[in-house]
Amino acid sequence: MINLDEDLKRILKAGFRLALVAAAVFAISLLFLGQSADFRALREINSRSCVNLTVPAIDGLDTRMLRCQSELVVSANDPAFWHATTAKPADLALLAPIFRDSLIVTVNGMPVGQARLNQLRMPARLATVPAIIPIPATALKLGNNRLEIVVSGLAGRDPIIGKLYIGREEDAVDQFRRLRFVGEVLPTLILGGQAALSLIFFTIWNRRRQETAFGWFGLVLLLDTLRGSAFIPAFGAESTDVSYWSLLVPFSAAAYLMFACALAKLTTTRWIWLAWLGPILVTAVAAISSSEVATVVLLPMGIAVVFCNLLCATGVLAIGWSRGIPEARLMLLGTVLFAALVLYDVLLSLQVIDGHMALARPGLLVLLVAMVTLMINRFTGAMTELDHGAEILKIRTTQMEAQLRLADQQLREEREFAILAQERARLMRDLHDGLGGEMVAVLALAERDGGKVTDIAYHARAALADMRLIVASLEDYGGDLAMALAVWKERAEPQIRAAGMTLHWELGESDLSIGFGPAHILDILRIFQEALTNVIQHSSATNISVRARFDGHELALTFSDDGRGICHDAVAGKGLVNMRSRAAALGGEFNIEATGAGTTIVLRLPSHEAVEMPVAALSAQ
Repeated sequence: MINLDEDLKRILKAGFRLALVAAAVFAISLLFLGQSADFRALREINSRSCVNLTVPAIDGLDTRMLRCQSELVVSANDPAFWHATTAKPADLALLAPIFRDSLIVTVNGMPVGQARLNQLRMPARLATVPAIIPIPATALKLGNNRLEIVVSGLAGRDPIIGKLYIGREEDAVDQFRRLRFVGEVLPTLILGGQAALSLIFFTIWNRRRQETAFGWFGLVLLLDTLRGSAFIPAFGAESTDVSYWSLLVPFSAAAYLMFACALAKLTTTRWIWLAWLGPILVTAVAAISSSEVATVVLLPMGIAVVFCNLLCATGVLAIGWSRGIPEARLMLLGTVLFAALVLYDVLLSLQVIDGHMALARPGLLVLLVAMVTLMINRFTGAMTELDHGAEILKIRTTQMEAQLRLADQQLREEREFAILAQERARLMRDLHDGLGGEMVAVLALAERDGGKVTDIAYHARAALADMRLIVASLEDYGGDLAMALAVWKERAEPQIRAAGMTLHWELGESDLSIGFGPAHILDILRIFQEALTNVIQHSSATNISVRARFDGHELALTFSDDGRGICHDAVAGKGLVNMRSRAAALGGEFNIEATGAGTTIVLRLPSHEAVEMPVAALSAQ
């Protein structure tokens, strides 16, 4: 792994600090807004008397109600309730930031409006949205007005009513819009962001299975998106009495604990999977319980399971922080802030504290900001490592190119030295074995008494021919055997004509440029020269034919004459033995066929790849 430079580390730390500060400010702002919303343009209804009622139902599920009464004084001197120009009461509106689950308002015995939580859009029982009830001026009178508010709970739940505010309708609507944005619009926007991020995280996990943290957090977002969306409840999966769809919340908390374990790089053990036992138990209770029992039992059980998993996730992230994982620090703070907002909603639902809105749904943005920051950190870190890797790869490539150039130069020098040594050894061998042997024979014949001039001339001509072959093999034919044979033909024709023979050359259009080296060409030319010498001396032929055929894999050279044919003893002679030896050194086959109509020699050679021989083998020949 390539280490990031210090500048990048400082930038990432600054980004984490900024995300921490932003999450903390957002969470604190929500808490402050939930506790101290600006209702200065409205008046709080303080003096109210409330009584609890229970209305029996036919299905056995009683409805619990809370009836509150208060007096509203409308005075002509109060500009908040009275139109000075029309000399009539102004149109008012009653604002209820917190209530559960149904609200009915009556003024002077006349019902003016009602509100009920939309269970399909807000299935979570801890969640709530504000309600506004218009109070027309026709329902009011100058002086005391009797105001009655009836709140009923669904499915046997206790009704809840928070602070109530009344004022001019336009002022109440302005404040209602602010509360509705935080309590309903913002969670809806967050819901869309959750769905998109869930898809992104699942895609990352699918492409990189080792990033299990992204997979678990994608599951968290998916479960919470399903819980908060209106799609599945709209198709009948949501009960009108009990919010069974909220059972996804404990499963979402269990998935978050698994995410924390993956982020903190804890080894997955059996006890971690116990996090799913609580959600399964809550679901089992919901499946076998009646609506009333489910209402009473499921909420405290679900809250206990959620807080237990969040507490365990907090401890796991703290372990990750102690291990030096910076992402764990960020998610730890986000988890603590979100848990504080959930606790606030619970206390608000139990009426332990007063407030103006539930904050857990909009507070989920804290975790989303932390997770997006983590994802951006991973992405920028990967891109930076990629850039560092590319830079190092570029440097190493340059170094390797320099090393390769140096190695190529050294290999070229070594190859040239080896070729020179090989050619030197070959020339020494050829001069010693060929020209040297013939010169020794000439010298011995010349010094011997009664030496025949014809024998001396024969060996002298043989020495001259061998020297010419050696010189010819040193010429650069570029691996073109046809050119080397053409030069041999030019030098052999005078000798053939002097012997009264005719040469038939049938190489035609054959491409013989198959990369023969000087040693290969010399061996082929020597085989041809040896064959020519045998024909001139022994065959009494009148015609000599030379043919070549190359099919891309094998070269076939044929040397034939129309003489009396070679005798059986000559087949094993020294000259033919040398020809066979040279053919074997070339990796080819040597065949001779003698009849009364002449002799045919066929030399079959493989392509250039097969005739490549190491320097040591050539030097040993």
